[in-house]
Amino acid sequence: MTITILEPPKCPKCYEYGIRRIVNSSNPNGNAGRPYYICYSCDRFICFADRRGISPANRRCRCGKYTRRQISGTGKELPHGIHYVCARGWCWFYEKEVDQDGVQRQVPARLVGTCASYSYI
Repeated sequence: MTITILEPPKCPKCYEYGIRRIVNSSNPNGNAGRPYYICYSCDRFICFADRRGISPANRRCRCGKYTRRQISGTGKELPHGIHYVCARGWCWFYEKEVDQDGVQRQVPARLVGTCASYSYI
């Protein structure tokens, strides 16, 4: 089984190749120092440039590739909610990880930094 290959992705909006950047060291979401791609033309985040959160156990996105399991930031509808996205940022796939009652799983704020060291989220 092959994990999604993370080549410089194209922006799904304008189709330009992404530019690799590094997350600022002051990032409060547990992503400090993490590589990612951004579209220079659209100024849009495309995807992270690492394998963190990508697993054969994850759902598949609309591209047919493995998704990335990740935690949302503090400014989102559900801060620190666990969800899946297209690992390449191409097909706009997004799915919440929910418990048996259909409620989105959430990481307690105090554990977000700890989760940054895990490969599966």
